[in-house]
Amino acid sequence: TVMVTDGGVFTLKGGTIESIKNYTVGVYGSTTPGADPIESKVFIEGGYQIGPEGGPGVFGNGAYLKVSDGVIVGTDNAAVAGNGTNDASTTYGGTAIDIAGGTIIGHIVSSGYIACGIYHPQAGALNISGGTIYADGGVGVLMRGGTLDMTGGTVIASGSSQGKVG
Repeated sequence: TVMVTDGGVFTLKGGTIESIKNYTVGVYGSTTPGADPIESKVFIEGGYQIGPEGGPGVFGNGAYLKVSDGVIVGTDNAAVAGNGTNDASTTYGGTAIDIAGGTIIGHIVSSGYIACGIYHPQAGALNISGGTIYADGGVGVLMRGGTLDMTGGTVIASGSSQGKVG
């Protein structure tokens, strides 16, 4: 629904963003291996986001997301997500995500899959200092790459860690 690229900045302070098929907001840094970072930034300071793949997706070197308020809902995957692709032609690592507030909710409807509040498979930093992360039928935070620094906030998960993601 909203795509932030090439050093752009997007701030959501209120209102609703709904995606029918994918993420509500995509923020892209550099996805070319070895290239300099491209600092594209998204700030979620309020509002409501809902989409099947989730709310914000964070991809590439220099991509940044900060959530300080609002509600983000993924109806059939993770509410906040990255992508772990790292090969000769594309790399989605080098991201930074700060969760300082708000409510992040992941649901799942696809059989054989699990929900995630936050799915972090890429090289990059995930910092959680506040907010509530909830996964209905899955795991609150799934780290498959990068580093997690959690100093606050609440993570609630109901369900299993068994199943596919994505």
